[in-house]
Amino acid sequence: LHKYLQKRMYLAELYNNILFDNNTVEVFKQNKRTHVYLRYPIWVSNKWVFHDYMRKKNIGVGIWFTSTIHPKGVKYEDAKYDPGSCPNAELAVDHVGNLPVHPRMNKKDVLKVIKNVLLFMERIDNHDKKMVEEVNPKYY
Repeated sequence: LHKYLQKRMYLAELYNNILFDNNTVEVFKQNKRTHVYLRYPIWVSNKWVFHDYMRKKNIGVGIWFTSTIHPKGVKYEDAKYDPGSCPNAELAVDHVGNLPVHPRMNKKDVLKVIKNVLLFMERIDNHDKKMVEEVNPKYY
């Protein structure tokens, strides 16, 4: 277990070293070295487009927190949730993407992920409408 946790921390440090200093990608850098990164969250303009783009590049990014209320499908009124009462959570549902930190990954894998994250950000920044229109809704 310790070996796997160390590997996740190493992979996250690779992401940190490259992405944290890049103004294109918003990362949630942890200052404590004890964080083991089950997932590596980044802020993206559209989580669904990001996931679809990365899937097409054969990069398994996780879709976590797809609803403010879990499990997804629970009606807000049944959970006594007032829409708008947790604006940060509602925003995160659509904007927090997760990068892989699987222990079988290596530095080359992380560099491939980073390269594709940066390409995605560049296309989004250039308002690539085709990429947004190509999102396959069957995955969501």
